[in-house]
Amino acid sequence: MGRERVTLKDIAAALGLSVPTVSMALRGHREIAAATGERVKAKAADMGYKPDPAMRALADYRTRQRSTSRRWNRVALLHDWPSVEAWHTHDFYGGWSAQLESVATERGVMVEEHWLGAGGEQAKAVFRILRHRGITGLLLAPPALTTVPSEISVPPGHSFQVVTFGPEHLYRQFHTVQFDYYENLRLAWSKLWEKGHRRI
Repeated sequence: MGRERVTLKDIAAALGLSVPTVSMALRGHREIAAATGERVKAKAADMGYKPDPAMRALADYRTRQRSTSRRWNRVALLHDWPSVEAWHTHDFYGGWSAQLESVATERGVMVEEHWLGAGGEQAKAVFRILRHRGITGLLLAPPALTTVPSEISVPPGHSFQVVTFGPEHLYRQFHTVQFDYYENLRLAWSKLWEKGHRRI
């Protein structure tokens, strides 16, 4: 009868480590110290350990699932431009939204676009849909290019994680990614003024 297969439990017992630590070390997990990883790999080789392909695939899958928070696997991009078409056909923002979706897809994140209506009249229904689907990550699109930009209203007492795309003065309570150079200049001047500078 052949020799019994060496298991992770055997290696863990020989080194006085836990089975999960041994498993992660053999897969080169970044949470395991390099010295520990080398010690585990050397002991595994010494004991003649051969990984089970099915178990290895399952462990890798579980690690990927843990490392990517499920609540961010899908996010909603909200906008209230005059129409859905106006947003997609704009020279800059049409390309920007396509690029955003492409980058998100590369990272395993699905972006669901929702139009709130030109005056936000569909917002209530959209937020109800988002809650029903368990979507908590929101991207608020830049406002339509009008003389008075409108603010997208997120329901009070919400559990959404919100990132906006400017202008910053519309959404002081949320994290804002700013790519408007004139708005950046205005913000820089405002900060300098607060610090007492009167001439640049």
